[in-house]
Parts: sequence; C-alpha cells; structure tokens
Amino acid sequence: MDLDKRIETVKKNPGSAFKKYGKWIIIGIIAIWGITGYNGLINAEEPVKKASGNIEAEYQARVDKVKVISKIVKSAANYEYTTLVDVVKARKIKEDLKKAGKKVDKAIDG
Repeated sequence: MDLDKRIETVKKNPGSAFKKYGKWIIIGIIAIWGITGYNGLINAEEPVKKASGNIEAEYQARVDKVKVISKIVKSAANYEYTTLVDVVKARKIKEDLKKAGKKVDKAIDG
C-alpha cells in the first residue's frame, strides 16, 4: 500500500526525480565537459612541443654547420698565408741568387 502511494505521488509530480537528482546530473555534465576540455588542451599541446623540438634541432644543426665552415675557412686562410710566405721567400731567394750571379759574372769578366 505504501508502494501505491509512492506511485501516485510520482504520477502527480513527474518532475520530482529531476528535482532530486538534477543538480547532480548538471554537476556531472560540467565535470565531464571540464575533463574533456582539459584533455583537448593537453592533446593540442603535443604538436606545439614537437614543433618546438624540431626548431631547436634545426638551430643546433645550423650552429654545427657554422662551426664546420669556420674551421674550413681558418684552414684555407692558414694555407693561403703559408703559401704567400713561401712565395715571398722564394722570390727573395731568386733575387739574391740573381744578384750573386751578377757579382760572379762581373768577377769573372773582370
């Protein structure tokens, strides 16, 4: 009999279940929306981190290339310098030999 009264009250007040559980349903929906929003932000952050890592890798590769090019240029400059010094020395020796040869020719011709 008590059950019959309850059925009658539910039939008379169909919105009473929503009144009783409505705020919990709304809180649950908001919680689910918040969790999925947060997960969406985390998932959106991953490509940004990946792109940032790629940029850093490119910068490091450029720095490494600049170091290699710097070494090559220093080596070439050193080679050019030593070649120039050797050429200048050879020209001086040639001039000295020419002068010495002229002195010898003058001494022989006499």
